[in-house]
Amino acid sequence: CKYCSTGYGRWGKEPDIMSPDTIDQAISFMVKNGADIFNAACGGGETMVDFPRFRYFADKLIETATKAGKKVCIEVATNGVAIDDEIADYLVSHKIMATFSLDGDCRTTNRNRVTSGGKGMYDCITRGFKI
Repeated sequence: CKYCSTGYGRWGKEPDIMSPDTIDQAISFMVKNGADIFNAACGGGETMVDFPRFRYFADKLIETATKAGKKVCIEVATNGVAIDDEIADYLVSHKIMATFSLDGDCRTTNRNRVTSGGKGMYDCITRGFKI
C-alpha cells in the first residue's frame, strides 16, 4: 500500500523476506518475554502471499509456546486476496484471527491500494464479499 508502514525502518536496505532463523529468534524472544497468555499480531504487507512462511511462523510459535506452558493468540492482517480454501481452513483450525483491511469505498481503496502495475485493488479485495 502507498501508505503502509513497511517502507519505514529499512535503514537504507532493500525489502527482504524474514529468514527461518530470524523467525525462530523472534519466536524465542516472544515466548521467553511474553506473559502466560499473549498475542502475536502479523501485518506490514500481505502476509498470505507467502503462506508457507506464515504457516512456519504460526506452527513454530504455537509449538514453542505450548512447550513453555504458555498460550498465544495469533492475529493476522490481510486484504484477503490470497486466501483460498487451504489458507481459510488453516486459519480456522488453528484459531488464528484474521482482520481484513479495506480503506473504505472503491475510490478511496483504489487510491491507496494498488497493484505493482498501478491497478486499484478494490474489486480484487471485495471479490466474494457482500458489501
